[in-house]
Amino acid sequence: MANQHHSETAHLYLGVLSGTSIDGIDVALVSFDPDAAMPIQLLSAQTYPVPSTLKRKLTQLCVPQIGDEITALGTTHREFSLCTANAINKLLASLRLAPTAIKAIAFHGQTIRHHPDIETPFTWQLGCPDTLAVATSIPVISGFRDKDIALGGQGAPLAPAFHEAVFSVPEEARAVVNLGGIANITWLAPNKPTIGFDCGPASTLLDYWYQKHHHNSPLGYDANGAWATSGQLIPTLVEACLQDPYFAKKPPKSTGREYFTPAWLEGKLEALNLPPKPEDVQASLLEVTAVSLTRALHRFAPAKKVFCCGGGAHNQALIARCAAIMPDSEWSSTASLGIAPDWVEAILFAWLGWRYEQGLPTDLTTVTGASRAAVLGRYTPAN
Repeated sequence: MANQHHSETAHLYLGVLSGTSIDGIDVALVSFDPDAAMPIQLLSAQTYPVPSTLKRKLTQLCVPQIGDEITALGTTHREFSLCTANAINKLLASLRLAPTAIKAIAFHGQTIRHHPDIETPFTWQLGCPDTLAVATSIPVISGFRDKDIALGGQGAPLAPAFHEAVFSVPEEARAVVNLGGIANITWLAPNKPTIGFDCGPASTLLDYWYQKHHHNSPLGYDANGAWATSGQLIPTLVEACLQDPYFAKKPPKSTGREYFTPAWLEGKLEALNLPPKPEDVQASLLEVTAVSLTRALHRFAPAKKVFCCGGGAHNQALIARCAAIMPDSEWSSTASLGIAPDWVEAILFAWLGWRYEQGLPTDLTTVTGASRAAVLGRYTPAN
């Protein structure tokens, strides 16, 4: 990588994010070269672990706490940026690249609150861009969601604009499903406006329940949905979850782990007459994800081809269940479109960083409900 030659029009960006699941920091090195046969090219990518103590702090900040939350916020704000800087520096060292080779870091941060529908809407991505810029000696572009909120939008999802740029084709309708902590859908149809929205939980509740009952698991998640497939559905639990008004709400809409919390699930479990088997709860949560996702596809994003990305794209049981509910649609991963499912989101933020530097407005009006297209992000110099 370090010895590769790039044209004078090529620029290197680092796309950096940790998803709703907080299962790692994804760092993607992406080249943008308008003169190349492949204008957007993933050059290298790695996932770096979040230390367990920091992950616990981040998780706690995602839900209201009693105590000195402001001090915890301030210290974790900087700790997370230092952890991110460590990941970036490791990747660059492994590639023998100097910080000066990188045009900018496109830094998403860690969402700890997302409230787009209250009287004064806001979204909050934790992470200090100044700390990151100083620790890496690279300029940082961050705050990609704030202007969308200011323009009356949901602030999320941002991915549909990128999906439209790289995955849409004129001859067929496609749905792109990102299965992170939260599931979101992009609908790409010929001669139709692109739409996108969060449809409900994907991995966030599945991971919580798995971790609660598998304290010593080195993975921290239900690999391939194996534990879920060992259980039996609890129909009353599935129905109770699907009765939540969020699922019936029309787009534009977005949500996060501050809504679909452990307390949200525990409240549904308390209403059951008998204590359920843990594996039956996991099976039911997988069903909730599959049903809410496929219902949203049927209602708002009908497509014969569905392409999945995010960590949940590897959950074979979940994908199989979705395919069984929608047998007339072909389910595959974005790898078949040329981008590995684990790196779509990181490349998205590198792309947004590139657009910021080019002064290009991103149009999310039909996705988030923003009043107009806008250049998203803000710049923090390294010097």
